[in-house]
Amino acid sequence: MVHILVVRDQLELVAYLRIAMAILSCFSEYIGHSYSYVAEALAIRKALVIGSSKQLSHLMVESDNLGVINMLKSQPEHIPWKIASIINDCHHLCSSFESMIFTHTMRQGNAVAYQLALFGSRNRLATIWDRAPPHVLFLSLYEYSCGISFP
Repeated sequence: MVHILVVRDQLELVAYLRIAMAILSCFSEYIGHSYSYVAEALAIRKALVIGSSKQLSHLMVESDNLGVINMLKSQPEHIPWKIASIINDCHHLCSSFESMIFTHTMRQGNAVAYQLALFGSRNRLATIWDRAPPHVLFLSLYEYSCGISFP
């Protein structure tokens, strides 16, 4: 199972795909100011596109935005119009995977993705890293692998 961890702020989309502690891919993309739930859904959609392009079959998406996770777990009748097409795209992309799990994580559990967001917000370039993560993630990845919790 490949895990996709997603974090966003109102300016930046980021996510990283990993198997155990091996990073398959991560990205950072500046989007300008947006509503947090729109940015989260955009980041998830981009992560699903990357996962599909890598022909992955089993995915778990973790996000600290419980509202978006709940919209992705089911097909609610009332999705805010600003996010409806993005959620529909995500549902469509899910059909290209054998199994898909959407799960909520606390913000502290997304520390590695948060570091990636910080990096991306500083350089404001759309960037994708394959196989080797950027150096700014090394300490966070080490702390995550040791089970060090974040405040």
